[in-house]
Amino acid sequence: MSRFRCLFSLAVLGCVAPWMSCASAPPPESKEPSPRDADIRWFLDTAKQAAATIEDPMFRECQYSFIVEAQAKAGDFSGAMKTAGLIKDLSWKASAYTDIAEAQAKAGDFSAAMKTAGLMGVAGRTYAYCRIAQAAAKAGNAAAANEASKSAQQAAGLILFISDAFYSGEPTEGLRADIAAAQAWAGDLAGAERTAAAIRDANSRADAHRLIAEAQAGAGDYWGAMRRAAAIEVAWQKDYAYLGIGIPQVRAGDFERALRTADTCEEDYNKANLYARTAVAQARTGDFASAMKTAAAIEDVQVARRWKAWAYCSIAEAEIEAGNEESAKETIELAKPPAAGVKDLGDRALAYGQIATVQAEAHDLAGAMATAGGIVYAPWRAWACCQIAEVEAKAEDSEAFKKAIDLAREAAATVTDAGMKDCAYRGIAQTQVRCGEVEKVRA
Repeated sequence: MSRFRCLFSLAVLGCVAPWMSCASAPPPESKEPSPRDADIRWFLDTAKQAAATIEDPMFRECQYSFIVEAQAKAGDFSGAMKTAGLIKDLSWKASAYTDIAEAQAKAGDFSAAMKTAGLMGVAGRTYAYCRIAQAAAKAGNAAAANEASKSAQQAAGLILFISDAFYSGEPTEGLRADIAAAQAWAGDLAGAERTAAAIRDANSRADAHRLIAEAQAGAGDYWGAMRRAAAIEVAWQKDYAYLGIGIPQVRAGDFERALRTADTCEEDYNKANLYARTAVAQARTGDFASAMKTAAAIEDVQVARRWKAWAYCSIAEAEIEAGNEESAKETIELAKPPAAGVKDLGDRALAYGQIATVQAEAHDLAGAMATAGGIVYAPWRAWACCQIAEVEAKAEDSEAFKKAIDLAREAAATVTDAGMKDCAYRGIAQTQVRCGEVEKVRA
């Protein structure tokens, strides 16, 4: 399965790459089911029917897992469980159940999450318990986090005992790293350190300390987290530890500390990641001068350009929300050079798609269409036009919405790969569903 097909399927099902959404966005408030919820569930059921017709087993299982994730995120846990039941491959099934359990935990239903985790084998169940522990800790439910952490330790007990007797290498060591993370999130730092110390594989041990450091940072212990990260011997793990520490600092609004943490990173990608997140968070607090300064400081290197474009686009969105539309248009222009310099076609398409979306939000439909039209790969071009259509639907501009949908269809019609063409048309249908044209899609 090509990277394009996989990435595009994720976009179509709404599981957009992390850089396309705000990492610090608050969780949605609970609400009663609306007619739109029913429309989304109908679309996902339709997507499941389409997935069933895919002949390639691996691609079919992959698509089912994407649908499960989307259903779980939408709160349709019963539907997600039914879809997971269609998956035969044990690794894909475990991934699906883990997504469901984590979504249930994030929704506050820890009892259901624990029950879902129990459906898996030892390794999958252990990992799911660890994810539940993290979700519970972030929700401030110490009791649930502690229960999930202990369940992870109990679930992995036998396999780790066997591993100790007959060393089986990295796979079981990875389990220990996950357990150490769960213990740290549950507040048992001493236990987490003992678990990490028992890991014999150097890379897995470094992974455990990285995860512990992230848990420490999540609890506000930045000094302890930075000290632990500095002691990690595997270079790339150390760098990702700094990234994991910087993200909660950004979420907490401690921007100066987050930028200092970013400067500690050796990898340009991780440094740009934290600078971009900080810039966006600054903009959302209304400090546009600092946001622009932070975005401008992102280096113009290949791995950082996608983040720089995302930062400027997100700042522009914040400016539009604040009523500074003209300033936003100027900021959007700053996003174009780094976007144009991104070599990867998929990443460049995502960058152009976001630019086009923000241009539409700034009431520059002609500019948005021109940007979307500049995307070389037709499925992504169709996707970008759908993003524009959603903006126009929210603005209740039916003529502009129709124009964007028509351009999306024109792009989809030029796709030669049958699977990608189907993905493109399903993406257009999903857009129509979200924008209230359910009957047209069903017809």
